[in-house]
Amino acid sequence: NIFIRYAIPATLGMIAMTSAQIIDRIFVGRFVGPNALADKSLAMHLNGFVWGIGMNCSWRFATLANIKRRGKYKLKHQLLFNITVSYCYKFFYIHSDISFIFQKNIASILGADKHSCRCCILYFYFRSIFFPFLINVALDMFLRNDGFPNFPIICVGSGSILNVIF
Repeated sequence: NIFIRYAIPATLGMIAMTSAQIIDRIFVGRFVGPNALADKSLAMHLNGFVWGIGMNCSWRFATLANIKRRGKYKLKHQLLFNITVSYCYKFFYIHSDISFIFQKNIASILGADKHSCRCCILYFYFRSIFFPFLINVALDMFLRNDGFPNFPIICVGSGSILNVIF
C-alpha cells in the first residue's frame, strides 16, 4: 500500500527528530543547568515559527512540482525545485542575520529577563551560524515526492544519532 510506504518513514522521522530534541533537553538541563534549559525553551518558540514557515513553503512548492513532474512539464518541476531550495536558503539566511543582529531585542521580546538574557543571546548566536543549513526541509519534501520515502528517514535518523553522540 502506498500510504503505508510513505507514512511509516515520515512517522519514524518525526520520532527520531523528537527523540533528539528530548535527549538534547535532558543533557542541557542536567549538565548546563535549569536556567540554560529555560533559555533554550524561550528561544525554541522562534525556531518553531521560522521552521513552520519553511515547511509550509516547501510543502506547497513540492506539491506543485510533483504535479508538474508528469509529462511535458519536467523543466517546470526542476525550476520549482531550484526556486524552493534557493528560497528556503535565503529565508533561513536572512532569519539568521536578523536574529544575530537583534539577538538582545529578540531575547527580551521572547521574555528573557536580565539573568537569562545572556544565555538566550548565546543560544541565538550559535543558532544563527547553523540555521541557514537547514534547507533539508525542502530537500525532504522533494525526495518524498520523487519516490524516495526512505532516504529522508535515513538522513534524519543519522542526524539525530550524531546529535546524541556529540
